Amino acid sequence: MDSRPDARTRTNARTLLAACAATALSAAAVWCGTGLHPIWWMAWLAPIPMLWLAMRSGWRTWVPATLVAFAIGSFNLWAYLHDRLHLPASVIVQLIVLPAVVATLLVALFRAWMRRGQPLRAALATAAATTAIAFASAAASPHGTWGDIAYTQMEALPVIQVAALTGLWGIGFVMWWVAACVV
Repeated sequence: MDSRPDARTRTNARTLLAACAATALSAAAVWCGTGLHPIWWMAWLAPIPMLWLAMRSGWRTWVPATLVAFAIGSFNLWAYLHDRLHLPASVIVQLIVLPAVVATLLVALFRAWMRRGQPLRAALATAAATTAIAFASAAASPHGTWGDIAYTQMEALPVIQVAALTGLWGIGFVMWWVAACVV
């Protein structure tokens, strides 16, 4: 009797378990690390499980996991956006889905450089892309930098010192750079 189907089933089960765990950890970190009352250090942890998963699984696993993790985590603003600001649900969904898509693209960029065996470029490219996207978003938006990840770091004195040197953009850069270096 061939044991390959059993081995494949165990591998698929492990991959699914790893994906669910990484998704839950990332979603919890986004939920707690962003929003109106963020726990600043949780925002630093949010990308790490997804970057880790992307290096250890196929795109059919890490892409939906990353989209789901960042979307679920962003739902922490639903009550504020819907009940306080009275934004339509369609706008709120865009405010939740678009950052999840951007995070997925950042993870894809990281994965592409890592698979080429260039971890330094992976970390720098991911951090630079984060900064470029945040800058472009602020330039195109009538609301400026509203929603930028740097605002979650107001209680972290060392991080505020980075902002004193580099401005808002340096914080997002350093956060994704550190996350990419950890993986």
